[in-house]
Amino acid sequence: MMDDNDIIKQKLMERSADLDVAKQRWIFAFVASALFFGVVLTLFILPVSERTSEHNMRFSVGKESYEQSGAIEAIAVPTLYWIEFEFEMDLTAANEHNRIYIYLFKDEMPELSVDVTGTTSEELRSYFRLTSFRNGSITYSRPSLSWNLAFRDADTSTYYMVFYNPDDPEDPYDNLASEVMMKTSYEPLLPLVPIFFVISFLIMLPLMIIRVYVIIQKKKELRILLSLDLENLSDEDKVRLGIPLSVPADQI
Repeated sequence: MMDDNDIIKQKLMERSADLDVAKQRWIFAFVASALFFGVVLTLFILPVSERTSEHNMRFSVGKESYEQSGAIEAIAVPTLYWIEFEFEMDLTAANEHNRIYIYLFKDEMPELSVDVTGTTSEELRSYFRLTSFRNGSITYSRPSLSWNLAFRDADTSTYYMVFYNPDDPEDPYDNLASEVMMKTSYEPLLPLVPIFFVISFLIMLPLMIIRVYVIIQKKKELRILLSLDLENLSDEDKVRLGIPLSVPADQI
């Protein structure tokens, strides 16, 4: 038959073992969260995530005409990513007279009921320029152009492009089509970095540290109790250990 001291000592040891298991679980949760955040951050920093979103297109724009890109979709949360547009003229199919105007539109294309043949180049360029979000041009001497839309400017995930190749009446040799190569890419993992950081390292991490600290303090308390005279253990400590005060020790 176990006496009171043996029962108390057994409960102390069981409680100590439970605290060890609890501490290991919290430490494992902290390590797993840190590793997961490290993986997400590494993938974000490395070019691998951006390359998975890379899309290449090529457009041949005839003289005094325009080409539309169709919808360019970014699978990301608006205002929580950035997207890059890169344009380059194919110089093997161009000469110093080639020029192409580029216009970027958000969400939807503008109304293109304007007849190019019945509208002057300046009027059409002005129309595109006023309705577009970004605009620019590339030439034989300046064959590349890039735009980087980040956060506030990336308030949508659908874009459209228009490439316009107007005729220059003062240049009799300006009669070639222009070949334009476009590449788009964006950072789909960008929202995960601040969101996961806020959740894990500003909310969960302090809770984990506090919990592990509390468990360690409880283990210290149990070790102190084990070193005391268990026969003189106070009623308060017995209640904390879950030992009923009114039940004989041999019935616990």
